[in-house]
Amino acid sequence: DAELFVAGLVAGASTELCKVALLHPLDTAKTRAQWAWAARARERQFLARLRAESHRVEEALEEEEAAEEASRRSLSRMLMPARPWSGLAPALLLAAPQGGLFFAVTDVLRAHLLEVAVRAGAGAGVRARARARAA
Repeated sequence: DAELFVAGLVAGASTELCKVALLHPLDTAKTRAQWAWAARARERQFLARLRAESHRVEEALEEEEAAEEASRRSLSRMLMPARPWSGLAPALLLAAPQGGLFFAVTDVLRAHLLEVAVRAGAGAGVRARARARAA
């Protein structure tokens, strides 16, 4: 059981470390893009209020066009961030123990449950054969 637990711990930790390290840049880009789109929605609401309250419609339209251009540029920067692995260390520190324990416990439980199922199945099979012979 101890060997199985350690093997599951190492396998799970390695799996989670690889997964987090490879997917972290994509998660970072996705989170930054979602944040930018939410900020852009707030900006549009602000510009709409400005247009409604202001007689300076031309200025509001110019501000909106400038904001849209800035949004396009910032979106391309966010999808290809300068430091895609920024913040990776905390993610790895959380993922390794979580993955290791999950795999270790799953492997040990699977082995024990399989052993119990085999015993129960073997016992039932022996009883069934004995009944068949007696009949």
